[in-house]
Amino acid sequence: MAERLRALLVANGALVFMVGLVAGFPFTFVILGKIVLWPLPGALGVHLPGDVRGWRMAHLEGILNGLTLIAVAAAAPWLTLGPRAQHWVAWLLIATAWGN
Repeated sequence: MAERLRALLVANGALVFMVGLVAGFPFTFVILGKIVLWPLPGALGVHLPGDVRGWRMAHLEGILNGLTLIAVAAAAPWLTLGPRAQHWVAWLLIATAWGN
């Protein structure tokens, strides 16, 4: 796979991974039922939209999709695809990672 497409996969993979990590904060707050920033004292009783399952999936899917993009970029030198197929595979994987 072309170096530019591999770099694009890694960059998008890192961003999707980071979004998944950030989604872990609301996931934690939904589980606790309040916003607690330990070791700071106090808590904010707030109701976040969604349920535990939805926030868990947002958290895990972001992490797994980001890692998948990075893994495909790492394995790309061993893929034998034409230039057009490389382009399609890379962009479809990126669209899937962000859309999932």
